[in-house]
Amino acid sequence: MGDDAGHRVTALDLGACGINPKQLNEIISIWDYVQPLMDFIASLPQGETVILVGHSYSGLCISLAMESFPEKISLAVFVTAYMPNFKSPPATVMQEVKSSCPNV
Repeated sequence: MGDDAGHRVTALDLGACGINPKQLNEIISIWDYVQPLMDFIASLPQGETVILVGHSYSGLCISLAMESFPEKISLAVFVTAYMPNFKSPPATVMQEVKSSCPNV
């Protein structure tokens, strides 16, 4: 991975995932879910940048981080990830999934 090339690699657990202490019932909005990423980027020293990699739903998370901290993101990689745009807000994709899979 990137650490072999001399880069620091940090894998964050977002809200109510992995070792993150939040419980699922505490995640009220996307902002609760993405808070660990936002806190991490906010803690970076001035002038330091990161490369974000997001897979699946995390494409939305890295997009929010890019909007919130444009000066701290040098590159974002969307690996088979949701990439929001101004024509299709996040809710549109969720509605399409729900209509195509009524049991979800």
